Amino acid sequence: MNKKGQAGAIFAIALVVLFIALIWCLFIFRIVGYNEYAYEKEFGKLKMELKEPGIRYVGIGSFIRVNNQVRTYNIPVDAATKDIQSVNFDVNLNIQLKEEESFNFIKDYQTEESYFTYMNSKIQEKAKTVIYKYSAMDMIDKRLLISQDILAEISQIKELK
Repeated sequence: MNKKGQAGAIFAIALVVLFIALIWCLFIFRIVGYNEYAYEKEFGKLKMELKEPGIRYVGIGSFIRVNNQVRTYNIPVDAATKDIQSVNFDVNLNIQLKEEESFNFIKDYQTEESYFTYMNSKIQEKAKTVIYKYSAMDMIDKRLLISQDILAEISQIKELK
């Protein structure tokens, strides 16, 4: 092989190595948005260190992210009064995840969908318990009191704290 052929081969190899290094660099950095909490997961293990917003080094791991903005959940409740009258209403929740609770949230629920499913069942249970204490006439006459009772019951759910 002549010197031109060797130089061309070295240049081609260097170009391939540079291309691979560039692609690798694109995958070892991730952007953490201002509106999310992110934790690194490496080799299947979640690290407790909260990643600050901006461009962050991940290496061979990945980020588990959760939204830190206020989320609104609308939960329809189909209950019955103590005199077996059907009552339908909605419970609206506005929830914002606190930074100090974000790691436990990710560890316990993995996704917002699983959290919503869990909260849906808990709120259904609490609201139906309150509604069952009243008669159909009470539902008309004591709406404000019943709303306050439902709020008091729902506020006791530890996952909402």
